[in-house]
Amino acid sequence: DTTVEPTESFFLNVTNVMGAALADGQGQGTITNDDFVYTLIHDIQGSGLTSPVVGTAVTTRGIVTGVKSNGFFIQAADANADSDPNTSEGIQVFTRSTPPAAAAVGNEVRVGGTVVEFIPAADPASPPLTELSSPITVDFLSSANPLPSSITLTAADTSPSGSLQQLERFEGMRVTVPSLTVIAPTGRASINEPNATS
Repeated sequence: DTTVEPTESFFLNVTNVMGAALADGQGQGTITNDDFVYTLIHDIQGSGLTSPVVGTAVTTRGIVTGVKSNGFFIQAADANADSDPNTSEGIQVFTRSTPPAAAAVGNEVRVGGTVVEFIPAADPASPPLTELSSPITVDFLSSANPLPSSITLTAADTSPSGSLQQLERFEGMRVTVPSLTVIAPTGRASINEPNATS
């Protein structure tokens, strides 16, 4: 699915200034869609392990839900989410450096970028992360928007025998976990957070 920015109308008053040969007047005009065709976030993410539009330049829009030192996350407003539980409504925008001021939590932004599946060079076995990458354009649309509802994760969403990718459908989205239960001892294991290994 894609959406096109709606047509906008405006009303213009023209006033004769300093004896110019132009008479006072008024008229109505129309701005047609501003040439933005949006690819919705759930269509960028797709229902599989990787994006169906990887390598494609897209323009999308969403509400900023989190900001990092080199990027930010956007998620579709609740009203724009699809009914497919296997498609994520959130995505990371990788800016490489400090995100622009428009990328403040609660702002709705229009983002243009190339869809990539990022795998860190230091951890080539890591699952890919779908993101929008450079060159990135970020345009402010509105502020003080309510954040999209978070998804509540339960035991039904995870399975000890499930794949490493069983939570892929929530990639980039707001989630909450009311309770986690440890079901096996960890022994004397070690965890390396920077390399995501254990």
